[in-house]
Amino acid sequence: MAEKSSKTLQWLLNLLRRVLCLFTVGVIVVRGADLRAQEALRLSMAGAAAAEMRRLSLLTPHFYNLELGPTYWRVNLGVGGEYDDNVFLRATNRVGDWIGSTYGGVRMLWPITERNALNLSFEGGYRQYLEYNDLSRFFVRPGSEFSWDVYVGDFMFNIHDRLSITEAAYENPTVVGTGKYRLLDNASGISVLGDLNKLVVCGGYDHVMYDTEGEALWVGSDANVDSWYCSAGLRFRPDMEVGFEGGFSLIQFEDPTIPDADQWHLGAYYNLIMDPNFKIQFHAGYTKYCPEKDQTFMVYSERDTVYADIVLRHRVNKLLSYEATMGRVVNVSFYGSTYETWFVHLRPRWRVIKDIAITTPLSFEHGRWLYNVYGLALEGETFDRIQVGVFITRRVAKRVEGRVGWEYLSRSPETATWKYQVNRFTINIDYRF
Repeated sequence: MAEKSSKTLQWLLNLLRRVLCLFTVGVIVVRGADLRAQEALRLSMAGAAAAEMRRLSLLTPHFYNLELGPTYWRVNLGVGGEYDDNVFLRATNRVGDWIGSTYGGVRMLWPITERNALNLSFEGGYRQYLEYNDLSRFFVRPGSEFSWDVYVGDFMFNIHDRLSITEAAYENPTVVGTGKYRLLDNASGISVLGDLNKLVVCGGYDHVMYDTEGEALWVGSDANVDSWYCSAGLRFRPDMEVGFEGGFSLIQFEDPTIPDADQWHLGAYYNLIMDPNFKIQFHAGYTKYCPEKDQTFMVYSERDTVYADIVLRHRVNKLLSYEATMGRVVNVSFYGSTYETWFVHLRPRWRVIKDIAITTPLSFEHGRWLYNVYGLALEGETFDRIQVGVFITRRVAKRVEGRVGWEYLSRSPETATWKYQVNRFTINIDYRF
């Protein structure tokens, strides 16, 4: 029976790998890349996503539910419970634990003038482990930021500081055999967007700090990055924009055995919004990573690649909507080495039952180590990750929402000791003021 289950899982992995290849061959052509090889592009896209979130909050009726003087606020609080059956992400000797969490969120809008505004967004909390107290951590969710929009003629300047603290070890595909995980990501900078009728131009600068606060075995993932990026596009129709993009980054690692580097990218983008129910974004181009040559502890060569990223959001009807993303990322592992990942993420949301929303996320990742990890012979080794889940949300009162969920994650590398399986069961209650 166990052998049959193993063969079934292997068949499913092979099927998903073939589907992923169809996506990546049809959408992107990939060669080797290195480290934070798409950092400037990531920051540019993060800024666009934050601006879109601020725009949608203004368009959503009653989004802000509290008015204090000249400011508008949206506040929510929540509590949650969770059981994780493999908190240390082990292949054998698995142990589970109960986890309690308290969290809150706040969004503030201060329209200083008719066009200039201050925005504040924060959501974070604390997760407390019942038995393994040393795993308890504070967290700050992505999307937390301070932002100031200033209009000068046809140009909008945005001064921002964005922060996230990730503490769930299973969210990082390179963490294995430990539950101790913490990664701080802090980006501060300025961007400018010019809307010149048919011509749309954008540029910006960000300083980014990555800090594991000593949780990693080595400080390889601790780094400071300075990135500059720009783009220019034509709006052929109100719903379609096509243009070029580019960027340059200087990367400084805290670990003296990892060489600092510079990176640049040049490409094109395409945005299409057919109606409020269908949106597609596509980025593709060429990027090159150039490490310094004066450090020899670990050998890093120049890498180049043709990159791409595609995002699709579609509301099919009143019963079904989904978001799909696919592409390839190259990043620094939690232990300082480098890995690349091809991925497909699908997140359908169903409303087939009155007053109930059901989300059924499905993800597949195929990763490969580009270098060894401090004496561990992992260079060229691959791993697959499958993640599936079911989350049910229901409004139980006017301002109260309840959510229960189950999530399963399986990591299957070539090295047996680096694999694991995790089941997570969650329940949450959220209150919105």
